[in-house]
Amino acid sequence: MTCNNSMAAKALFVVAAAAFAGCAPVVRQMHTADGRIGHSISCPFGDWSECFQKAGELCGVAGYDVQEKSDDRSQQSSWGMYGGSSGTINQRVMVVACKRAGKS
Repeated sequence: MTCNNSMAAKALFVVAAAAFAGCAPVVRQMHTADGRIGHSISCPFGDWSECFQKAGELCGVAGYDVQEKSDDRSQQSSWGMYGGSSGTINQRVMVVACKRAGKS
């Protein structure tokens, strides 16, 4: 079975794009105890600045209050047809509540 360079390049691009997409902050909308719209923002491979930037995008000019932050480290391993890898992953999660316009 042969594989031309074009197919290999396409496959590599798809794998790289999927890996990059997995690094983006993941957001789940929720409501806080005081009734405000809140967001749980997970930044698995980034730093806190990515979480803060995403919170700003979600809540806009009214701003937000940080309700909770957690920074867990875990060991992760993955194996596939061509070998495997292992490493430590920082799982950063921040819960923010959007402020209401005109209120602090």
